[in-house]
Amino acid sequence: MLTKEKFRFLSNYTIASYLVLGTVVISVINIFLHGLEDLPDFLLAVFIVLLRYVSFVLIKRRFYWSKYLIIILLIRSIYRLVQVIELPGTNGFYIAMLFLQILLTLAASYLLFRPKRTVTS
Repeated sequence: MLTKEKFRFLSNYTIASYLVLGTVVISVINIFLHGLEDLPDFLLAVFIVLLRYVSFVLIKRRFYWSKYLIIILLIRSIYRLVQVIELPGTNGFYIAMLFLQILLTLAASYLLFRPKRTVTS
């Protein structure tokens, strides 16, 4: 039987950081799926992946202000989804991966911005 004591070490920051790490993996997969045509596109993709990884590390170390990086990454992911949907001949799997990335980022932001519950006896 699962008890609360077994999962005591899993805080909201820990779970959110692993969700952000999942978005890092999806970003790397998306780079290989979409392909990069020129150097500026490649540099932007690497910068976004590094920003996602840095936000994973900052959230894992429980920096309070790091949750605002999630908002920036969420806005950027939504912008990218809208941009990719308008392209002709876009792979449906690529769009699904972008949508999954947005869902993971939303779940992480919910965990970080959710008010803490106080335990009353």
